[in-house]
Amino acid sequence: KVYLISVLVITTNDIPSGWLQYTKGYSDQKTCEKYIKDNAANIIWQLQNYLNKDRLVAIKEMKCMTTKEAVDLNTTLGH
Repeated sequence: KVYLISVLVITTNDIPSGWLQYTKGYSDQKTCEKYIKDNAANIIWQLQNYLNKDRLVAIKEMKCMTTKEAVDLNTTLGH
C-alpha cells in the first residue's frame, strides 16, 4: 500500500468538505504520520497558499490514507 498525506478541508466550494491528498507517497503509514507530526505547520501553510484565504474556511483533520480511502470518503461527501 502507498499512504499519502490527506487533509480534510472546508472550503467555500459548492460541496464544502473534501479530502485533499499530497502526491508524495509513503510505503509505511508510521513514516507518513511522523511526517505530518513533524511538519503540520508547513502543511497548513502550503494549503493556505494553494487554496488561498478566499476559498479555505478550515482545516479539520490531517492523516495518512490510501488513494482509495480518500476517494471513498470524498464520494460519501458528495464528490
